[in-house]
Amino acid sequence: MATTADSKNTLRHQSAVNIVTFSPDGKTLLTAGHYEVARLWDVDSRSPKGKLLKHNEEVRALAFSSDGRTAITAGEYGAVCLWDVSSGRLKGKPIKNLGNLYAVAISPDGQKLVASNRNSEVTFWNIESGEKNGTQLQFRGQVNAFAFNPDGKTIGIASGDKVQIWNLITGELQGKTLENKRFNGVYALAFSPDGKSIATGSKDSMVRLWDLASGELKGKPLPHERFNPVKAVAFSPDGETLITGSEDNTARFWDVKTGELKGEPVQHEDRVTSVAFSPDGKLAATASWDGTARLWEVP
Repeated sequence: MATTADSKNTLRHQSAVNIVTFSPDGKTLLTAGHYEVARLWDVDSRSPKGKLLKHNEEVRALAFSSDGRTAITAGEYGAVCLWDVSSGRLKGKPIKNLGNLYAVAISPDGQKLVASNRNSEVTFWNIESGEKNGTQLQFRGQVNAFAFNPDGKTIGIASGDKVQIWNLITGELQGKTLENKRFNGVYALAFSPDGKSIATGSKDSMVRLWDLASGELKGKPLPHERFNPVKAVAFSPDGETLITGSEDNTARFWDVKTGELKGEPVQHEDRVTSVAFSPDGKLAATASWDGTARLWEVP
């Protein structure tokens, strides 16, 4: 496997790329950069699809609707835009006035948005209506990351050096709080496809796998280069591979069962901010502050 992407597999923005995600059919990639824009890409040809999606504020979260026909972008000041994937046109007026957002995530079905503000308040919204949906939660530490469980029933919330699992139906805390004194802050979360495990990426340059039933660590931490926080984690669709992205300018593939690296780290020229697997698990996408998103064959 190549450790540096060739030009064919390098998708260029005019600024740092924050986020990347695949459509449900794996044929389209959605990326967002610093200059208040998102872009749709044809995965087979590696070429842009249509014009830039101008969001008018820095995009903090991306998603597709479950049928793949709508792309969703959420910005730092609380605007949510729905885009027609086939035409690249805005669908209706943007949802606005959700407030200044810090950490943001969109549910896998594209129906819910969760966000925290700088006061560590967590609020849920219905994307279609723009109305608040569910109980507002208050945390002591800064909320840095969210992850929706694939079953749609729970959400992981990283606050300071702790991760809690909340039931989306009852609004109650579920299971044990995941805590490690060496976390120094959790920046990335991802549930395994079966919803039984969760991966965390932390300020201490480590990735950890947790068993949710027991709240205990699974195996040893998986290291990136020291003093480089891990900012992105994602499981492959079969749950056998984990990809992690760090401020050490690399993304790494890990064997979930053994905790061993799969192939060599893949390289960017600046920090890696987002990672994602294609639905068939054959490709992975990475986003970086070097102004590119890149596609890789999964080892």
